[in-house]
Amino acid sequence: MTTNSQLKSEISVIPVDMNNIDTVNDLMLEKHALVKFFHPDCGHCRILEPEWKKMCYELKKNYKGDVVIAAVDCSQQDLLNRMKIDKNFRAFPTISHLHKGKHQHDFQDERIKDKLVEYAASRLPIKKNLNKIVETFVTPSITVSPRITSTNKSAKKSAKKSAKKSAKKSAKKSAKKSAKKRGGYRTHKKRRKYTLKRGGYRYQTTRNKKGNK
Repeated sequence: MTTNSQLKSEISVIPVDMNNIDTVNDLMLEKHALVKFFHPDCGHCRILEPEWKKMCYELKKNYKGDVVIAAVDCSQQDLLNRMKIDKNFRAFPTISHLHKGKHQHDFQDERIKDKLVEYAASRLPIKKNLNKIVETFVTPSITVSPRITSTNKSAKKSAKKSAKKSAKKSAKKSAKKSAKKRGGYRTHKKRRKYTLKRGGYRYQTTRNKKGNK
């Protein structure tokens, strides 16, 4: 069954088995194909498996092209006998580029995802899916914070200064009130009136002189 993602990218990723062998034969005899020949008992094949899956995911996600990516289990002799493509493997795993079922080239590099993708992109008629890449950067969920302009900065600074001034004034007023309650402020006013009645500064100076004697 062909999914929507397969229709969009046109890259068919197929694990070959007896149920789809006829369909796979038809596809690979018409198109370019990247085929992995593997054996389930092979240690190197088991190490390759996760890297192969990563490569398939990367190709399906970010590339377009009318090609086939297939994995063939070589432990099934009946399956191999029914396949109509070239089977030029001498060891496991073997990764081959085929065109219309004919062998073209074998992958010889390190078996990691990046190298496999690079090989597929260089051998197969595929290209980057630019629309898919743009979608990853432009999505409705992205929100952009507004930049702080110079006007906003000055308003913020002015508000901070005003708040500081108001707090200082309030603290001063509160201190005066508490001093008045303790009697300090009233005593000071009485003393001031008393000294003014008796000549103010002259009276205080005279008293200081007497004290010095």
